[in-house]
Amino acid sequence: MDGKVKVTSAFILLVLLLGMGTFAYHTLEKWNYVDSLYFSTTTLMTVGFGDLHPTSSASKLFTVFYMISGVSVGLIALTAIASYLFENQYAPVYNNTKKAIKEGFAERMRRRRYKL
Repeated sequence: MDGKVKVTSAFILLVLLLGMGTFAYHTLEKWNYVDSLYFSTTTLMTVGFGDLHPTSSASKLFTVFYMISGVSVGLIALTAIASYLFENQYAPVYNNTKKAIKEGFAERMRRRRYKL
């Protein structure tokens, strides 16, 4: 899969997860959508200011699974972004440097000027 597709997919997954959390807290806790989105975001970002908190057992259980899935999706997104950056920016430099070192070593071996 292309790097841009991975980054875009991870971003869409994060947005869907935020939407799911917002809807769930709106339904379970009867919060308005702004408070639900705010709590969903602070939970996914592992900030947890403490001004809002789940009160029912169902929303507490949902929060546990929401945090686990949020951290997992966040790590997947971070990995996709890092992979994309490496492939497009750092890999060409690394490969060119590696090639230059190999060519220099091969030239020295050919001329028998290599000293250990």
